[in-house]
Amino acid sequence: MRISFVTAYGGKLGGGIPPILQKLSGLFSDRGNQLQLLTLNRDKEPSLAELYLHSDVIQLAEQPLGMGYGSGFSSAIGHFRPDLIHSQGIWVGLSGQIEQSGFPYVISPHGMLDPFALKISTVKKKVAGLLFENRHLKKARALHALTKSELNSIRAYGLDAPIAVIPNGIDPVAHTSDPVELPENWPTDGKVLLFLGRIHPKKGLLRFLESWKAIKPRDWHLVIAGWDQGDHQKVLETYCQEHGIRDQVHFIGPQFEQGKVGCLRHSHGFVLPSQSEGQPMSVLEAWAFGLPVLMTKACNLPEGFEYRAAMELPLSPSQPEVLQQFLDLSDKALAGIGSNGKVLVEAQFTWESAADKYIQLYEWVLGQGPQPDFVVID
Repeated sequence: MRISFVTAYGGKLGGGIPPILQKLSGLFSDRGNQLQLLTLNRDKEPSLAELYLHSDVIQLAEQPLGMGYGSGFSSAIGHFRPDLIHSQGIWVGLSGQIEQSGFPYVISPHGMLDPFALKISTVKKKVAGLLFENRHLKKARALHALTKSELNSIRAYGLDAPIAVIPNGIDPVAHTSDPVELPENWPTDGKVLLFLGRIHPKKGLLRFLESWKAIKPRDWHLVIAGWDQGDHQKVLETYCQEHGIRDQVHFIGPQFEQGKVGCLRHSHGFVLPSQSEGQPMSVLEAWAFGLPVLMTKACNLPEGFEYRAAMELPLSPSQPEVLQQFLDLSDKALAGIGSNGKVLVEAQFTWESAADKYIQLYEWVLGQGPQPDFVVID
């Protein structure tokens, strides 16, 4: 099968989507498929081919319309002639180009139809919807939801296409005593609660800092590792400075590869206070490293609460007593919660299982196989 992944960002600026595509491209190739990645040149990374060793990578110059159209898209997709396009993410002009290409396609919105996400840049999304996005969504052979909650959001948007519910996977973490360097500015005089991801208002960090300020824990530090979007980090840093918690809250910038491993290995807990997620890879990674997690229901991983692998952080208002309860847990209790998370990801979130389901979905969409039991038609 010839499969084209199309996404606005193929590199580090794309958040959680590019790592998913990198993993799937390798697994699909192992199953005898041919892969193409079409992405805009927003990342400015000339080394994308090194990240997608199993794919034909093409970075398209973005047309000067400000809506995410890619120059040369028709030529690139026409030359590859995919059996199927898998559209990764929405609200960019690439969506309209996919819809007009004439090739069958499926769409993974990656949480971008969640009610909270729809409230961000509302005017821009209404314009994009009228210009291309609504047609793109309605003409898809199938849609993909990471969770049942995302399925409900897709239906609430008014879409009636078949929806495949396929969660992301995670690689198991091998036990090793090999040393990993601590990231720069890492605190060493207490326990560390880690946030790892995009620094954006929807992640709920400002509200979480309100809880941190209320209790000012003596034996813990909060480390915020991630890339800043829209200068939101300045808002957070100013809040910390004004409320006397700057010495407890550490901003260490984006962390990748060994830097990320160092963060996860040297932390004692993980927090994601997000108000909107598709399915956060960061939480799965934290569980893979055996970290106890503090997260909201909006992270769309209810299995974490069922397996006692996470404690629930209320969405609003700030409730510092919940944070205090988590930080007061004994080392044994924290380790037990983290161990439950490790068992959970190994049982339910593997990349091999996800790749098999995607292939089953593609074959069904193309009339080459039966309807999978994870596809919902109603």
